[in-house]
Amino acid sequence: MQFVLENNLSENAARIGSYFKARLKALSGQFPFIAEVRGRGLMLGADLTPDSADGPEVVAQCQENGLLINCIDGHILRFLPPLIISESDVDEAVGILAGVLEKLAR
Repeated sequence: MQFVLENNLSENAARIGSYFKARLKALSGQFPFIAEVRGRGLMLGADLTPDSADGPEVVAQCQENGLLINCIDGHILRFLPPLIISESDVDEAVGILAGVLEKLAR
């Protein structure tokens, strides 16, 4: 707990969580099958439309590219990064996700 307080990790989670959420919402403009982005802090989800990309396939391809996410109910991509995540880490994660979604959208 001391480490969390001394390093302002709760503040980082709020700030980076907002940044991450905005980046995911920007992806929803590029990929209309992202129906909704929701969450609080660093616990975020991207809901895929039922007739769109297969959630478990997105997860598998993200993992092949070094991004660990999971899927709920076959259509909600869930993101739970560590509290120490940085904006550059988010940029890398969103880049991987965008590449996977681009590939699957074809």
